[in-house]
Amino acid sequence: MSGAALVVVLLLVLAGNGLLRLTALRTESGPERLGFSFAAGCTLLAGGSALLSPFALATPPALVGLLAAATLAPILAGRPNGRTELTENWPTFLPALLLVALSLWLAALRPVWNVDALMRWVLHGQWLAAEGSLVPDRMADPAWAPTHPGYPPLVPAVVGLAIGLGADPGEGVRVLFPFFLLALLGILHGFGLRTLGKVRAWMLPLAFGLTPAVLWLPARGPAFGLGADAALADLPLALMLTGLAVPLLDAVRHRTRPAVGATALLAAGAVWTKQEGAVSALLMLLLAAAAAAAWPRGERGRVLARIGLVLAAATLALIGWRAVAARMPVAAGEDYLSAGGIAAVFAGFDRLGPILARLGRELADFRTWGALWPAALFTGILALVRRNGSALLPLAWLGLGFLVAVAGFVASGWRGGDYAHLMEVSLTRLLLHHAPLAALALAELGRPRPPVAPAR
Repeated sequence: MSGAALVVVLLLVLAGNGLLRLTALRTESGPERLGFSFAAGCTLLAGGSALLSPFALATPPALVGLLAAATLAPILAGRPNGRTELTENWPTFLPALLLVALSLWLAALRPVWNVDALMRWVLHGQWLAAEGSLVPDRMADPAWAPTHPGYPPLVPAVVGLAIGLGADPGEGVRVLFPFFLLALLGILHGFGLRTLGKVRAWMLPLAFGLTPAVLWLPARGPAFGLGADAALADLPLALMLTGLAVPLLDAVRHRTRPAVGATALLAAGAVWTKQEGAVSALLMLLLAAAAAAAWPRGERGRVLARIGLVLAAATLALIGWRAVAARMPVAAGEDYLSAGGIAAVFAGFDRLGPILARLGRELADFRTWGALWPAALFTGILALVRRNGSALLPLAWLGLGFLVAVAGFVASGWRGGDYAHLMEVSLTRLLLHHAPLAALALAELGRPRPPVAPAR
């Protein structure tokens, strides 16, 4: 296993934990704290790499210095250390940790191999390591458009730092990606502690981690790069969207104000992970605001103001990266989530029937998804019967994720509008972005109800 990759993971966790100690984010366990810290560290690294790229200054010493400064931020700000919680409540996470070990073993078996990773995420990381920029001048040539140089910077930033610290570009960076699975399962573990209790908390990350498309499935038909060891941005986006969902869900359920700094970091992280992340994060925030709008006036105003701040941070993150990457060429069909792509949705409604039919077959594919989607359907039915709004909110987010995917296929101009083949190679990966939300809904449904007071 690459020592440079492990150093990068350690730096990201320490820097992210330093940032989170400046916020009021609630965590229940060491695995959850590690998950949020890793996600926050990745967001910081992506933002720093993007800001320094126009000046070709995103070199390993500069990026390591950025992470070190974030690690020391609580001390420099005079904040009390308190408990980091990175070492707490690990025993019930051990079953899920075995899945991460399996993913690491699979990642170490061969170098990066699938075409999307080689032509996009890892290639962009190689640019960063070689030229100190995610948007080097020579990539502004239209001939480089098929490599999508304007794609968001988070995964290339992590890969580029590892290569810059000495990791092999193929064999040394693939082992980075199972740590995104570790962080995601850690966040699910902490959420399970809050909803299911200590006795059952281990079930949530283990059950989700055993989903074939999440853990080990390397390919299915023409779809390559499934599984947590694939050097792609799909599981990292699932981590960011889940990390964004948890504090929002906790806030909506308990009528508390979400930790703005931490939630904004996760929203920005989603925006900087994949282009689908920007739309998904914005829609999740708007739906959370709509759910909070039903609160009493005093409580509603406070939480809506905080959600508004997070929404502003996500919007600034999107605008900032678009400004940095403005010179980069755009391949045909790449901008299906742009204003022009939205207009194309209305011209592509004739595709809707075949797209929905293909989506239905995907959701029923047990070999790819196991029991995840039947469990989500069962959860939705019970949540409606019980009028459990806390379980319905993540399912509504999940539905919005499906809507984003369907709209993308309706509008896509990829390879002359060959949306059918595009669905075959990418539908599973697009559904993976929001799949953990089904686990959050199931956990909310399993939360013990408070005892009913006896009648007087």
